[in-house]
Amino acid sequence: MTFLKNDSTDIHPVDYKGKRFIRTQQVHDMLFGSSDNLRNAAKKEIDRVILLSKAPSWKYENEYRVINNQGLQDSQFRLSDITFGLRFKESAKFSVMRALQSRQGDIDFYEMSLSNKSFKLKRKLINLENIEFKPYPISNYEQTRDVLQMFNDLNDDEDSLNHESL
Repeated sequence: MTFLKNDSTDIHPVDYKGKRFIRTQQVHDMLFGSSDNLRNAAKKEIDRVILLSKAPSWKYENEYRVINNQGLQDSQFRLSDITFGLRFKESAKFSVMRALQSRQGDIDFYEMSLSNKSFKLKRKLINLENIEFKPYPISNYEQTRDVLQMFNDLNDDEDSLNHESL
């Protein structure tokens, strides 16, 4: 695996054919290894598996990932767009969009959806004004409670109409 490096950024190609599993021994070595070299080597391998490995079916993406230090910092890279996948929750979309709206430069946001006529995916431009919200998470309990409350409200309305007509 080749690593490109500059002053502040590491750019790594994603590994589509490597192992995608972490062994218990690697975690033990990372936490309790007998030397700094052993701990660092184990941490590097665990980071590689977690941050840089994907299933072979994604190989067509030919993806690279930029890994920096955590936290707010300046970057030579500017986001131009973000695409949310099919299963990305609406509430999380809103959070990401709000968090990034004050960044320098325009960032376009897209969401993927299934085509009605085929199994192909469509990419649609979205913004904070046209994003649709669905309350997440909705449990079966919450849905049943809401439906029962709706029926109770209807019954209460019907009872008050009956009392008024008497």
